[in-house]
Amino acid sequence: MSERVQQKIGSGFGAKSEPEAVLAGMDLAGKVVVVTGG
Repeated sequence: MSERVQQKIGSGFGAKSEPEAVLAGMDLAGKVVVVTGG
């Protein structure tokens, strides 16, 4: 199995970011999301 080193994407959010802050202003109506650990 190969191993990849993950790179930060510079989103401005971190491990302690609150969901309300991350999703502020987003309309997810009709969307399907998959949440994974990083």
